[in-house]
Amino acid sequence: STQITLSQTSGLVPWKGGGFGMFSSVDLEGNRIIRAFLVADGREHPIGLGAVEDDLGRSLPQARAFPTPSRLRRLLRFWGELSWTLDPSTGVAAPGGASGRNRRPVQPDAIRIEVYRIRFDAGAREVYRILLAEATETLR
Repeated sequence: STQITLSQTSGLVPWKGGGFGMFSSVDLEGNRIIRAFLVADGREHPIGLGAVEDDLGRSLPQARAFPTPSRLRRLLRFWGELSWTLDPSTGVAAPGGASGRNRRPVQPDAIRIEVYRIRFDAGAREVYRILLAEATETLR
């Protein structure tokens, strides 16, 4: 019953913690969408999540599977301690050590993250996303 409650009210992936929901849902961890943005110079720049690694390499998957406000804020605080660069041609932000052409250092004002799950509407034959959680960490 705890697993059902958490998956219905707190964004826990039905496949985590056991329970019947794991067999009747497309809400899999790998199907969840994470969007993150670096706010700098009055603009939001998407973060290339493939380039982001945290201290244990686990926080991003954990945030995807169970996106609690405290988990998202902890991840954003960690990212806020990194140095960042921006690719002027694409506008994509990445940690300072990321390789790439013509990257320039950028000082972020804030970092924002959004976690979505997908839902399939069989009647309409449409897949759409539902915002599960979001957080913003102001850095200066």
